[in-house]
Amino acid sequence: VLNSVPESGPTPNKVVVGGGRRSDYPLHGMDTVTIDPNPLVKPDIIGRGQKLPFQTRTMSEVNLEGLNYNLLIGSEGRKFFAEAHRVLSKRGIVHGITGSSADPNAIREAMKAVGFKNIKISYKDTIIKSGELMKQDLIFSGVKP
Repeated sequence: VLNSVPESGPTPNKVVVGGGRRSDYPLHGMDTVTIDPNPLVKPDIIGRGQKLPFQTRTMSEVNLEGLNYNLLIGSEGRKFFAEAHRVLSKRGIVHGITGSSADPNAIREAMKAVGFKNIKISYKDTIIKSGELMKQDLIFSGVKP
């Protein structure tokens, strides 16, 4: 586990907050750096999304993956979205997924408050083999103008 961006290899231009490189996590390419406070998920960087260790306007994409919706609303949400906005380059995209019990208007307002445009919010169903709805997630995205 690293505590900073790798010094060799491709320069990352995407960051996954709430991601890691554990075998049961989604695979990410070498252009992506993962950050999570939990070392057990094997993130590239141990840290939090409210203070990303990247220079301003250096990322093309920030993915807030599976964060508890309470972290995405109100003043806490503004910290996550403000930090994503800071590290994103012009026309960079923030997107993420959280539980369906999240208030879509609160997430939209947190994103709008820090300057994101073209905000989209939708829902995604996860269906199990028997055809039953297992869970529903809220998906969101926005663009830095």
